[in-house]
Parts: sequence; C-alpha cells; structure tokens
Amino acid sequence: MAPSLPSTMRAVVQTGPGTAAVESVPIPKADAGFALVKVEASLVHSNLAHIFKADIDMFRLPYPAVPGSFGVGRVVAVGSDATTLREGQFVMVSAFIRSRDNPSVSIIRGVTAGWTPASQNLYKTLTGNGFFAEYVKAPLETVFRLNEERLFGKPGAGGLGYIPGELMCSPESASL
Repeated sequence: MAPSLPSTMRAVVQTGPGTAAVESVPIPKADAGFALVKVEASLVHSNLAHIFKADIDMFRLPYPAVPGSFGVGRVVAVGSDATTLREGQFVMVSAFIRSRDNPSVSIIRGVTAGWTPASQNLYKTLTGNGFFAEYVKAPLETVFRLNEERLFGKPGAGGLGYIPGELMCSPESASL
C-alpha cells in the first residue's frame, strides 16, 4: 500500500437487511491480483432499495458488507503482479466478477452473491469492498483504464467535458 494512504477510510457498512451506518474501517490492501482505487463516483443501482432491504432472495449478501457495485476512480496502489495498471491512472471498475479458476462462478459486487456455495465464497472474499466507500479493492481483470483527457477535456479541444459523476448515469437520467 502506498505510504501516503491513511490506515482507515469511511464506508457505508451494511450489517443486515435494512441496517447500515457510515463507519471507519481499515483500507484494503492491494495484494497480488488486485488494485486499490480511490472512488470518485459510484453507481446508485436501480434496485438499491431491494438490495438494501434484501427483500428478494437474489439480493441477500453476506454481512457485514460495504454496498456499491460499480464506479470510477483513481488507482492508488497495485498488486505486485500488475503489468499495465499504474498509480494515478483514472479507471472504471466493473461490478461483474468471475472466479479466476472457474469462469462459471460469478458475482455482481454489491448486488448478488449468487446461488452456489462457490459464488458465495467468492463474494465473501470481496465483502467490505463495495463502492460506497472512499477506496475499493478490485481484481485486476475488472479494472479498465479510461482516457481521462478525452473524457474530461474541454469540447473545443477534442474532449467530451464530462465530470466523473456523469459517467455513472445515462444521458436520459441526467436530464431528469
């Protein structure tokens, strides 16, 4: 972990269906196979109320958990096996995670731990690492570098003029 990082962060910690609080928790470490990303914007999932209440079986998560499935941010640390990701890069982190040794086992971070013991075990390894936190630990294969200059640059200079939060919603919902 980069020496300039604090040891704790603020995160929404869900301790059971319908129960959550903002807490101070340890910042995850960027072990081999992972990157640590400082969250700049997170998706508020369309099913967030159902996920929070766990009133539909598929949304029951192993607790405690930090919710939040998808987002963008800046890499602050990478595991020793990272080959292209570097500290400082602006990235998108996917919510969809497959098991490295069995691609038929998958989860959606902050949404569902799946139905099998294998998928639920995979989810538990990432519990506490949702996007409703200051930092998120993500498997390297779910982290995608974005062209920051193109996304945030001024339209007159060839950029699109976005801000990070706008990357989390569709143009239709942004106009509501």
